[in-house]
Amino acid sequence: MEHVQSGGLQLRLLGPEPQDFTFATENEVTIGRSPENMIALTDPRISSRHGRLVREGGRYFYEDLGSTNGSMVRTPEGRDTVVEPNQRSRVEVHPGDELLLGDVTRPVRVRVIAHSAERGDLGRRSMKNIGELGTALVHNPLTSRRVLHNLFEMFSELSAIQDRSKAVARLLDFVLGTMREAALCGFYVIDEEGIPTVESFRTRNDEVPQVPGASVMRKLFAAAFNDEVSVLSDDSVGLERAFGRRDIPLQSAIAAPLFGHGRLAGLLFVASTRTLTQFDLDLLTVISHQAATRLANILLIERLSAAEARLRTENTYLKEVLARDEVSVDIIGESAALKRTLKQTQVVARTDTTVLLLGETGTGKELFARYLHEAGPRRDRLFAAVNCGALADTLLESELFGHKKGAFTGAYADRKGLFQVADGGTLFLDEVGDVSPSLQVKLLRALESGDVTPVGAVRPLHVDVRIVAATNKDLSKEVAEGRFREDLYYRINVFPVQLPPLRDRVGDVPILVDFFLQRFNIKLNKNVQGISPVAMERMRAYNWPGNVRELQNEMERAVLLSDDNADIEPEALSERISGMLELPVEIGPLKETMARLEEQYIVRALKEHDWNRTRTAKTLGISRQALTVKLSRYGIIGND
Repeated sequence: MEHVQSGGLQLRLLGPEPQDFTFATENEVTIGRSPENMIALTDPRISSRHGRLVREGGRYFYEDLGSTNGSMVRTPEGRDTVVEPNQRSRVEVHPGDELLLGDVTRPVRVRVIAHSAERGDLGRRSMKNIGELGTALVHNPLTSRRVLHNLFEMFSELSAIQDRSKAVARLLDFVLGTMREAALCGFYVIDEEGIPTVESFRTRNDEVPQVPGASVMRKLFAAAFNDEVSVLSDDSVGLERAFGRRDIPLQSAIAAPLFGHGRLAGLLFVASTRTLTQFDLDLLTVISHQAATRLANILLIERLSAAEARLRTENTYLKEVLARDEVSVDIIGESAALKRTLKQTQVVARTDTTVLLLGETGTGKELFARYLHEAGPRRDRLFAAVNCGALADTLLESELFGHKKGAFTGAYADRKGLFQVADGGTLFLDEVGDVSPSLQVKLLRALESGDVTPVGAVRPLHVDVRIVAATNKDLSKEVAEGRFREDLYYRINVFPVQLPPLRDRVGDVPILVDFFLQRFNIKLNKNVQGISPVAMERMRAYNWPGNVRELQNEMERAVLLSDDNADIEPEALSERISGMLELPVEIGPLKETMARLEEQYIVRALKEHDWNRTRTAKTLGISRQALTVKLSRYGIIGND
């Protein structure tokens, strides 16, 4: 769409039927529902006198006139600024900015297309007239054989290049080689969110100038960013602001949009220390139009290839999952405490209910999370996991929600977050109690609405994810002390499951020892036969503060140090286990020492039998009544 050049303000009401407004001399443009406004809007969310644009000293400012539903100004990079009503606060607007009026969830959008304070446009060429423009260029006496030859060579070369970055680099080399007056040229790629990022940059003398940011480029070439229009400008002030101060100042520049598959996909620009002409404008417009088709096709092929690779990976995973007849996760143990926990897990696994796994470090929270996924209705989709306590805030936000290319240093390409990766499946948030307060807000929104916004993106994405969270912290205490949001706590604490520590599952130690013995024999290519009675007694007597994870690590070490065709002996165990003293550390009277040993032994026997006094008494070789007397003497309290 081509505009009539004016010295004032150009606005566009966005929507299904866009409407343009041009104000040449007005110093104030009012917006509201009343027909008396210069821009009259019928939307009921707009107040009668909603706001106004005011020109002062060649600059434009937006003011909210006390509207009911408010106003915001959004930059092209997606930064929102609230314009406070009734306080006459004002926000300066530039070409490319949008006014978001009324309901912030579904605002009325008015875009600033251009205003005279920011540009000195000398000429424009519409892409809609590209056919006539190309014919005229061929017959133009200024079009030399060299230019036509270069055009033909460029189109031939680009058609054979499959890599977009190589195609863009070749395009810029061609522009510098053909447009002799160009001092520099560059290309901005524009993603699906409308965010421009510099893709490549070239200078004629290999100098290192300032690479212009997206914001200043939008101001300099607003029409090229918003319409199918190439622009020739002599705004030397804007060029200095964009490219920095130079020994020989830049005098003029041209920007040409590249459209592909129905949307603005990029911006090609050149700048010169001399005055560029209408012929240069025509030439760059034709170049950008021809390059746009090829670059758009390369980008489409890249996206299709990435999608194919992703689907191939997902299909391989899904085939493996669907081939299983039952849940593949091994939860080892026969103790009553473990069976109670497993029964709870089996019940909730059949639903989409959010589960909070509680327990000490090493009790197997991720194992239970995988069990919940594989035993549930989402088992044919992906399971993703992240340790929230292992990443810094910025990295964790990108890991969870993803990011757009150019969102921060090192963001060289778009990246999906785990919420998107696990869409339709399960996301395990381990150590969720370590999430910072600032990130808790974003996490709460994702859990409540299913909407996630990648870092650097403008619009949120909707996902359907089953959440399993885990922590070894007392979250209720964290909430009371202000370190964890209460609303987030209630959002994840829907179905809490307490995982028992290994010290309450003493009877499971021999079972786990045998399981890990077989696993590490295979992993380490060993043939250790078993574990000696003395070594097993040391394993059973140990308190296991690191729980199953510690036992697993201990068994890997023991298998590695033991000889093939032999048993694990105490010498192969860690010193904290093999050198454990059965006697109290402090030497005292024999009667008191024996009493303490008896107490410890009774407690161990009770734990092994899940505090069943009858079975414990039988193992100890005493009557149940005698055991009860001893428990009373030592003050031992437990469940029978």
